[in-house]
Amino acid sequence: MYYINDLLGKVVTLKTQKGEEFIGTLMGVDDEKTVLTVKNPKIVVIAGQDVALVPFALTADTETVFMQADQLLTVMKTIETSANDYLDMIRAEEEIKRELAEADQEEAVEEA
Repeated sequence: MYYINDLLGKVVTLKTQKGEEFIGTLMGVDDEKTVLTVKNPKIVVIAGQDVALVPFALTADTETVFMQADQLLTVMKTIETSANDYLDMIRAEEEIKRELAEADQEEAVEEA
């Protein structure tokens, strides 16, 4: 991880020692390079003949996740097509969250 700081702010692919693969935006690395901060991570899975991204956790907010570097095999810059697909998914999710928040606000105003 000698050049991990070059990947800050970029979409990265993280491969664990167990073979799991994640994609997310690398937001930070602590001074000792033992903990990585990843924004909006997704798990990379095979769905039939396709590659798909699924939520990192089903029952928790995963906007920001901290990962232990000693559990990772490698951190790599994600290829452009996969990074663009990931970013499109994140934008769509954020738009849905915004729309739901606006609907909640409108409902609260109507109830008042």
